[in-house]
Amino acid sequence: MLVPAVAARLVRVPAAFDLLFAVTLAVEIAGSGLGAYAGVGWPDGGSHLVIPFLTAPIVYEAFARLGAIPAAQDAPSRRSTVGAGLLAAAGVLALGAVWELVEWGADSAFGTDYSQGYADTLSDLLADSIAAAGGGVLVALWLGSAVRAPLRRARAAGALHRAGRRRRQEAA
Repeated sequence: MLVPAVAARLVRVPAAFDLLFAVTLAVEIAGSGLGAYAGVGWPDGGSHLVIPFLTAPIVYEAFARLGAIPAAQDAPSRRSTVGAGLLAAAGVLALGAVWELVEWGADSAFGTDYSQGYADTLSDLLADSIAAAGGGVLVALWLGSAVRAPLRRARAAGALHRAGRRRRQEAA
């Protein structure tokens, strides 16, 4: 769990995402590492929904820092925001698949029982897919608001400029 937390810091996600992600990882550690899930009957499906959902902004920031997609302040259009959301969702889904391969590899190499069988793996991948789609939407909405905010400010500044010009013309 240390690697995802460090990754969030390295790509410098917004502080709110970083804090929420760190708290979620801490809950996951307590739930699985300390056996709390077994005590409350909580399946790991919740983890496969929440953690990948919150990973989407981190994946987006990583892709943006690599120059693969435009950064929030550089996203020129709705099309690029949708594309960034889709790419973030694909990245989250890929990470979920890699995680399932890690579980399978650990089971094969060390005799652990992380994957708990075919049905568990498929339900984890389904939850990861739902979370990836939701996370992609989150990224697209976040970028969409980042794209629209400067436009709203520019329009407001233009309206103020035009209103001031009209007042000066009327006064003259």
